[in-house]
Amino acid sequence: SLKDGRFLLGTCCDNPAKDFLFNPGTLTWSTTGAPQESQQGQGYELLQTGRILTLDVAAAPGTQLYSGATDGWSNGSSLPASLADSCGSNAMGPVVVRGDNTVVGFGADTCGVNPVQTAIRDNTTGHWSAGPAIPSVCGSSGTAPCDTADAPAVLEPDGMILFAASAGYGTTPTHMFELTLDNTI
Repeated sequence: SLKDGRFLLGTCCDNPAKDFLFNPGTLTWSTTGAPQESQQGQGYELLQTGRILTLDVAAAPGTQLYSGATDGWSNGSSLPASLADSCGSNAMGPVVVRGDNTVVGFGADTCGVNPVQTAIRDNTTGHWSAGPAIPSVCGSSGTAPCDTADAPAVLEPDGMILFAASAGYGTTPTHMFELTLDNTI
């Protein structure tokens, strides 16, 4: 939802992608440009500045920012590494806006062979830095790389992030982790 009350909604699987704006004052939808050709697996995050951030699945490690003032997308700064699934699923991990003016993006690896990376955006400068890798402690053996593709994450009242991961896409058991304020897991 934009600061002016409008709601931006992107389609999942249309190619080319489409975005729509809902105006609650007139109860109408209008089309607006989409940030890229395919938006499968990504989300939109409202920043404290009022702009909307999305991580680019198709052109990783890129990011895009939507401005309600111009009703348009622009390129944001690049991630230190791609967080998109290298196995070709277009799956993404969660993205969480924190109250300390940062955003945390979690990577995905549905193949279960590489440690999943995180990235942290300083919203004051707009630059990303590498965050911690998620420990390879998933699976029934407790030694497999952890995957956060389509996994949930939530900002806790104390500013830490609680997130779920498993050894591969949708496998059991699910493991729970916290990303602390000093960016350790």
